[in-house]
Amino acid sequence: MEERGLVSNSTSKSEPDAKGIDWELAELHKKPVLEHIGVQEGFLVMVSKLTEMVRLLLKCISGGSASPLDECADLANEVHQCEKVLTKALLAAHGADDPLKALIRLPFQLERIGDRLEIILGCCRIRVTAGLDLNDKAESGLHQMLAVLLDLMNNLRDAFWKPDSVLLESIICECREVGEKLQELRLIFWPPEQAGHSASQTTRTYLDSLDAIKSANEDLGKICASLMEFEGVLATSRGIGLTNGGA
Repeated sequence: MEERGLVSNSTSKSEPDAKGIDWELAELHKKPVLEHIGVQEGFLVMVSKLTEMVRLLLKCISGGSASPLDECADLANEVHQCEKVLTKALLAAHGADDPLKALIRLPFQLERIGDRLEIILGCCRIRVTAGLDLNDKAESGLHQMLAVLLDLMNNLRDAFWKPDSVLLESIICECREVGEKLQELRLIFWPPEQAGHSASQTTRTYLDSLDAIKSANEDLGKICASLMEFEGVLATSRGIGLTNGGA
């Protein structure tokens, strides 16, 4: 069996067509967090749950609806569970001298993205509960940046499925551009000298959301840089289909 990504995809006897892959990955956020999950599948599930969180937050920003918020909160809890399961699996899977040991950083780095998204989730709850409305320009900017983050998360998921240096470099470059754009948006909508106690609750939720997207974008770039470090190792490694507790 050919092995791909971080570990083998033990559920597939042969590589499915692109349509099959897209459908399978699109449904991964629904998978429960299991102690015996494979490491690669665990990463894919974790990234998929984060990606779905961004999609739900985008829906909330666009429609001002509270309906996606509880589902988003459930996914956030599952992301924390994923981090614990994956970290435990990686600790148990490799010897101290194994170069793949450094993968142990990745679950925590991914969890940090979840932490940023939970900040946006909290801001959305405040907006819905208090009936706060952003002006059209601010809402458009926030929507645009969340849409870009969603695209980056989809690309990151693809990178975990099949690590590729060109894709990873592309994501890193786009993260830099997104960081610059986010800084511009912050300065345009709320100059630094106006920040502080005088900021309205509406403005505060907007700025906190923007800053959370900026931090998530930075975390995403660092994750891709980490994956770049292991491209050679992953390309030549076989037989690393490890699960928590051993196989």
